[in-house]
Amino acid sequence: MCGIGTEAYQHWVVFGPGVAAASEGEKHCNSGDVVVHAAAWAHCSSSNYKYSMRDGNFYLMHDIVNFINYEKRGRPAQLLKTAFLKVPNIKKESMMPVFTTDMEKIRPHVTIAVDRKPENLMRPFVIPPVLRKLDDDIPLEYLNESRVVCICFIHVKTDEKIDTDEKNFRENMATIVQRAFVKIYQNVTKLQGALSKVIMFDKGLTYLVVFGLPGYINENQSAHALKFAYRTRLALKSIRGVTDCSIGKLRHL
Repeated sequence: MCGIGTEAYQHWVVFGPGVAAASEGEKHCNSGDVVVHAAAWAHCSSSNYKYSMRDGNFYLMHDIVNFINYEKRGRPAQLLKTAFLKVPNIKKESMMPVFTTDMEKIRPHVTIAVDRKPENLMRPFVIPPVLRKLDDDIPLEYLNESRVVCICFIHVKTDEKIDTDEKNFRENMATIVQRAFVKIYQNVTKLQGALSKVIMFDKGLTYLVVFGLPGYINENQSAHALKFAYRTRLALKSIRGVTDCSIGKLRHL
């Protein structure tokens, strides 16, 4: 997991071998299938399942041979508590914690988290149109509304050498994702749009930009989206490690 963005707006993205394996595993799935990568399969007991190999690195599950009854087995903590309470001459009530107030029933970590004011830490991760409504105390039922918007899908293709260099993959990819994020954010804010998502899954590195959200309504939003796409493609191709960039635009309700 990698945190990216600026002081005004931030995001987080997940990438690495696990994401690549999940993307590759999707190609071996039909509806209702359970496919496990070799890295996850190493933690499973093969004697409990009927399976077949797929492409050397994936296992397709067919059936469960020995179903593990977790409810009957119980959790270790529950077993320990039960055995402990069976010790003679010890009353169950004497081992129960005594709470005098409701505050004492709250776990200390909950209080610590509230005192740290997590809402201030989360503000940079909320897109401006939503953040503005929250600051104005708009009821939650009015946060959603139907409107026609222009959406730009930005797909960034990176150098294949980055994917094969496992040693420096994390640093190189994090640098590319951050630089692309900053350039996209700078261009979209100038044209009254919002950078909504950063995705790294089966489609690779993809950014989603929206024009026409509340607070950014403009009769020229389609023209703004086209202008943004042209400027952004040139800016992204100048980033070291980016080999190509494609941007698709559509109007959607």
